[in-house]
Amino acid sequence: MNNSTKQLVCVGTDSQIKGMRITFTTAVVLLNVGRGGICYYKRDIVHDKRDEYSLRRRLLTEVWKSVEVAMQLDVLDCPLQIHIDANPNLRFKSNRYIRELVAMVAGQGYDYRTKPYAWAAQTVADKLTR
Repeated sequence: MNNSTKQLVCVGTDSQIKGMRITFTTAVVLLNVGRGGICYYKRDIVHDKRDEYSLRRRLLTEVWKSVEVAMQLDVLDCPLQIHIDANPNLRFKSNRYIRELVAMVAGQGYDYRTKPYAWAAQTVADKLTR
């Protein structure tokens, strides 16, 4: 790859509840900035656990799934960001957990983005989850 092309890897996970199952989708976007990119994803389905997953637990699970994938991608020689599907705006319930989620990612040594800049989770993984 040409050294003048900036590369970036963004990892984000989103989840959706349907009936008695929760679908978690982790998206890995390999981005050549200004030239497009490619997306890979992994989908996990948890059956019959809906009652056990509070919003906090679901968000923690999403972020940890992203961190686990990022750990496997550490061999890549380019910047890596983890996108957290939580909103810093006080109007949203996910705001209550944003400090904890950010601390989890930062504690592992990864760069992160939250909404509205967390497009890998907020847009890509969200679309793949539906």
